[in-house]
Amino acid sequence: MIHTASKYALAVLFAVTGLWLSPQISSASECAQLDRLQCETSPECMSVKDADGNAAAYLCEPAANACEADFQQMRTVVIDGLVDEDQSYDATAACEATPGCGIVPAGACYCPPLDQISCVCGGGAPLSCAPKP
Repeated sequence: MIHTASKYALAVLFAVTGLWLSPQISSASECAQLDRLQCETSPECMSVKDADGNAAAYLCEPAANACEADFQQMRTVVIDGLVDEDQSYDATAACEATPGCGIVPAGACYCPPLDQISCVCGGGAPLSCAPKP
């Protein structure tokens, strides 16, 4: 479980260093405690579409295979004191750095956690890294 003190420590770290870090996950059950942004930037967890059909729901699950382990669905940077998506991060290259893995593009209408205001549809699956067939 990610405790309030840990969340506070992360906020202080962010304020002092400008680095947005996901909490270190010590057990698989902790992925479910992360918000979408923390989940998608975590190398231990993956944001996935809710299989129950809830169009706006995402689950944060532990990495399930070698392709997902240490893969981040997105990275963040701080611009003018605000957290934003790191446009220089190449998720495809990061995924394919693991032999036998390939990127699965985000589904139609996927909106990243930092783009909820300008997103016009929403509900698509986030990108992922999976074993090549």
